[in-house]
Amino acid sequence: MSESEGATQGSVISFEEQASQQSQFAKLRRLTRIAFDMLPVFRFIFSIAAFIIAYWIIEKSIDLLAYFNIQIPLLDPTYLRTIIQRGRP
Repeated sequence: MSESEGATQGSVISFEEQASQQSQFAKLRRLTRIAFDMLPVFRFIFSIAAFIIAYWIIEKSIDLLAYFNIQIPLLDPTYLRTIIQRGRP
């Protein structure tokens, strides 16, 4: 029969990180996750920012292709506007 006096110092696995061991990115990620869970407005703002960044990247990619004389046929903006307006209630 073995006798045990309990856990010794350092023998318990802790899933908590020390503040000095956390990277700045991990802290920011944890704070944004908390903000998204607490206030859905942050999720909405983040999705708008992601859309703006994606639109900018697509626009710059099309400009780069146009620089190399590669034309991509896109839909007419008026046609896109009618599609968007029909989708609204």
